[in-house]
Amino acid sequence: MDQRLRWITTSHRGLYIHAIAFQLRQERALACPGPKWAYMVGVGRSAVPSINIDFDSEREDDLDFFTRDAAEQAAISFGMRIVNVMLEIE
Repeated sequence: MDQRLRWITTSHRGLYIHAIAFQLRQERALACPGPKWAYMVGVGRSAVPSINIDFDSEREDDLDFFTRDAAEQAAISFGMRIVNVMLEIE
């Protein structure tokens, strides 16, 4: 992995979305050459990532991204949908 991990945080409707993108190992059987990226996302009331936030990641093998930016953008988008659902069921 040639790039350092970094957290990105954004707020949406009063909650915070924390995401981290990471490079997938090359050992996976991939149809396209080059590095692939995936993400982990968490939603909570704290402005900093913590163990009190529930984190999840995309699990489908065909949901990998060609760049870190694309994975981060997908994570934030997914996090916003989670926030919307959480607030609708409150």
